Amino acid sequence: MTTTFEELVCEVLRFRDEREWARFHTPKNLVMGLGIEDCTGASRSTAGAAATGTSSSSRGTTC
Repeated sequence: MTTTFEELVCEVLRFRDEREWARFHTPKNLVMGLGIEDCTGASRSTAGAAATGTSSSSRGTTC
């Protein structure tokens, strides 16, 4: 079974709404969260990419 992008977005929004997290999803909080993830996950992402021989550009991601 293949999941479409729209189905995935709906599932994530349902998950968020069940927990009443929407109030925390302000632009400021989302950017701060991305910054935290970037700082804490950067070494793991780099190590994982090195181990698999991939990079974000070769996987086709834009971030």
